[in-house]
Amino acid sequence: MNRGPGPVNHIAPEIERRLAGRPALLFVFVMLSEKFTPQGIMRSQGLSEASMFLYLRDLEELGLIALGRGLSAKLLVETPIQWNFEGPLRPLFEMTNKNFIGWAITHLEREATFVSFSRRMRPETAEMVRREAEELADRAKLLAHHDQHTTPEEGLVGYKWTFAFGATPFEAIMPIGPHPRDAGAFDRPAAPAKGRRPLPA
Repeated sequence: MNRGPGPVNHIAPEIERRLAGRPALLFVFVMLSEKFTPQGIMRSQGLSEASMFLYLRDLEELGLIALGRGLSAKLLVETPIQWNFEGPLRPLFEMTNKNFIGWAITHLEREATFVSFSRRMRPETAEMVRREAEELADRAKLLAHHDQHTTPEEGLVGYKWTFAFGATPFEAIMPIGPHPRDAGAFDRPAAPAKGRRPLPA
């Protein structure tokens, strides 16, 4: 138990493409990779035993698990898994993270914490903050790894951490169009970006 989680592993691109067309199957696999048992997934999602078995059989056909007796399943992919966020699964991961953020905002102080703010700082300060956040995330993963190996499933609760940090693209997330009463705004060329000269006609 002095060892933390091993190096991350990847899923073959072809398998990711096939999972992209089956969101429910992907989510079952993600929960299995997070150490949920099939019975735990059934309770969490309100699934019947027949549905759970069919999902497991589909995952076995993809070579991701090996079915045992009953609803027992063994992962054939070492965890933790590093998904390709630029691949075919990107829309699904964007959806799940947006869903989580929306849920967190509506469950503040009771079941979730949500922090969002913008501040101006030197790039060197931002890099220090980023490193500290990554170190905290690594510690959380290590503590979770320990809990999963020392605690029965009924004593575990699934938690999600979504962290994004970067130079704020205000024009993308907070677009400010012309004032509604600026009648000529749409007839004028857009102002050149700050610090750039307009291109010659």
